[in-house]
Amino acid sequence: MSSAASLKTQDWDGTFPGALTWAGMRDDSIGAAECAAFEKDGYVILRDALPTDWLEPLRDIFERTVTDKWPFPREDGTRFAMVDNDPHVRRACLLPCILAAVRHMMRRRFHFAGVQGRDPGPDGGEQRLHRDWAENSGQTAVISGFIFLDDFDAENGATLVVPGTHRDAPGSGEIVLSGRAGDILLLDAYLLHRGTRNTGTRTRRSIHLVYRAHELFGTGLTAWDLSKVRAEERCLMGHDT
Repeated sequence: MSSAASLKTQDWDGTFPGALTWAGMRDDSIGAAECAAFEKDGYVILRDALPTDWLEPLRDIFERTVTDKWPFPREDGTRFAMVDNDPHVRRACLLPCILAAVRHMMRRRFHFAGVQGRDPGPDGGEQRLHRDWAENSGQTAVISGFIFLDDFDAENGATLVVPGTHRDAPGSGEIVLSGRAGDILLLDAYLLHRGTRNTGTRTRRSIHLVYRAHELFGTGLTAWDLSKVRAEERCLMGHDT
């Protein structure tokens, strides 16, 4: 991965807003139209958001960390990669556009809570319609995201969403999303959605990330190895310094 993968190195003032600035996030890191779509529909696709020279290194990390050694059952027919302690993956999950979108929806302190790699194989990936977060307080508490490492479409099992259901609205019909490698899908975890079946033979690798409101810190499953993580990055992961 190129030197562009490095987070900013300007002085940090020890605060959460300062950590966002240190990571490169600005008020214009996400556009007004994307913010409006995220609020209205409960999801947004950030097109070509991942630097193109990050794709191959992230794919290599994915393939090197695929494992079946998980502490809980996983769905059959899907490969999972244990990428959570790779610094390049974490940096991809802390892109300014992601941080800006999460800040816009959360409107309070939040933290990067977890990440894994996922690849539904042929005939795999079919899910029931569900929510990733069961509570609706009227304010976004959890955001799920997918960094596309491969193109996503209806053939290889792309995500289906029901726009508007993140606010307990009836929804405006089901939509199977599509995107190119390098796009990033973010969705309010209360939005109804599901993975569709991979009816082809192509891979559908993604980096699946989760952000949570800071009051939910400690409720996730990820056990970070923080021994080589900078204080600014630890702050974005919810750990006070």
